[in-house]
Amino acid sequence: IANLKSQLQQQALPVVPECVAEWIEILKTKGLKPLKNPETYGETGFTEEKLQNIVFWISEYQEDYMRAWLDGYTVEKPQLFYLKHIDMSKSDAHLNWYLAKGTDN
Repeated sequence: IANLKSQLQQQALPVVPECVAEWIEILKTKGLKPLKNPETYGETGFTEEKLQNIVFWISEYQEDYMRAWLDGYTVEKPQLFYLKHIDMSKSDAHLNWYLAKGTDN
C-alpha cells in the first residue's frame, strides 16, 4: 500500500483551464457535487458561453476533471503570444519592407 501511495503522489496534477478551476472552486465552496450539469447552476454567475466551454472541457477530459476535483490541479497558463519563424533564405524584396533600413536598402 505504501508503494502505491508513493506512486500516486508522484503523478503530476492535471492541468485545467482557468474557467474549470473557477468552476471547481465555486462548486466546492457552495458544497455542490462535481457531476451535476453545469447549466443547472445559475447561481455561479458564469455566462452561457463560459458554461458551454466548461461542459465541453469536462466531457472531453472526464478523468482529468475527476482527478482535479479529488486531488487538486494546476491552472493552465494562457498563451500570451505567438512566435512565427521567418525563413530569411527565401526573401522577396517586395515583401520584406519591414527589414529594409531605407527605401533603397
